[in-house]
Amino acid sequence: MRKTLGKLPWYWVFLCLAAGIAIGWWHPGERSSLTAALEGRLLDLRHVLRGPIRAPDEFVIVAIDDKTLGPRSSLPRGALAAGVDWLTEAGAKVVAIDILLLDRETAPEGMNVSPGDAMLAAAVTRHGRTILATSEAAHVPVDPDLVLRNMFGRVNFTGRAAERPKDPVGFYLPIKEFAEVASLAHVNLLPDADRAIRRMALAMPIDRSSYIPAMPLEVVRLLRDVHRGDMHLNVGESVTLGNQALATDAYDSIGINYYGSEGAIPTYSFVDVVEGKVPPERFSGRAVFVGFTALAMGDIFLSPFAAEVPGVEVLATVAGNIAHYQYL
Repeated sequence: MRKTLGKLPWYWVFLCLAAGIAIGWWHPGERSSLTAALEGRLLDLRHVLRGPIRAPDEFVIVAIDDKTLGPRSSLPRGALAAGVDWLTEAGAKVVAIDILLLDRETAPEGMNVSPGDAMLAAAVTRHGRTILATSEAAHVPVDPDLVLRNMFGRVNFTGRAAERPKDPVGFYLPIKEFAEVASLAHVNLLPDADRAIRRMALAMPIDRSSYIPAMPLEVVRLLRDVHRGDMHLNVGESVTLGNQALATDAYDSIGINYYGSEGAIPTYSFVDVVEGKVPPERFSGRAVFVGFTALAMGDIFLSPFAAEVPGVEVLATVAGNIAHYQYL
């Protein structure tokens, strides 16, 4: 009686069958606890085995760090405006501000807008390619006109997409003075159970039927001069940016390919930048992400290479992944 299949023992048949069933059952990107844990560990292992790699040089971070904040808990709008103006003069092609500018600063009596808010709105207008952060907020209604200005150029629906919420999806949007002079994009980062960020949704549902792009995607669009009408979403399948197609999972997400530990993407302190301690050529023609790295702000996550990675660096990493087809 034969005990082998060719040169392989018969029990290999059962092992192969079990492996086939497992592969058919497991869909990468699913969010059940078991599959997410398994895929997360496999993604981490891929990073560790490969090791750090060089990040693309089109992307730079200006960090609102502990040195910048000092004893303050926030950055005054006038100071942020000065930073945007400095980056404009330095030739930064895109400025992406990873800060939720939801409220107005207190204005003097008789004024509707504070001087700081007016300065920032003017600085954003002068730059002309500034992106401001938005974030999902289930019960916060949105301005339909702002949604229309910032949504994908075209949205197609496919059968494998995750089910869209039945009710209108609310979002935190910047105050009107800022939102009307900038592009808007979401910065939602959904950690796994261990607080690690391994995926990011390139599109998120907003309002009744629209989708808003992720900040890294919008950054690459503006960096490449792609018209918004040429940014398409095939829900649950792919995103098209000009001539580039990016495959996504059912949640419109891609796996993040980290370049290394914190600082893998060139990072400069905000206060050093506005004080002229960083050469302007470090920013010329590049996309600059501005965001908090101060520990007190709590915008810190895990990555395969580090226990503490600022959210703004995750966003810049995803932008690099998109621009160079490096996502997982």
